[in-house]
Amino acid sequence: MIEFFLKERPLIKKVIISGRDEIELLDIAKIIVSKKGTFFNPAFVKNDLDRILKLYKEKGYYFTVSYRVCHPDL
Repeated sequence: MIEFFLKERPLIKKVIISGRDEIELLDIAKIIVSKKGTFFNPAFVKNDLDRILKLYKEKGYYFTVSYRVCHPDL
């Protein structure tokens, strides 16, 4: 027997982009898929991080882009 325990994916309530002095906030917001009101999907977040990193590299900035998930029940 195989059992699956599923939990509905939570909706994103807020996205905060910080530490982005070199790139305009609007430029980052335009390229990400993970936005307020969409379902949290780790694969989408990974793709968003890749897009943001590419944007920074195109501007000549080579460093790590990271993220943190804050769960409202914690």
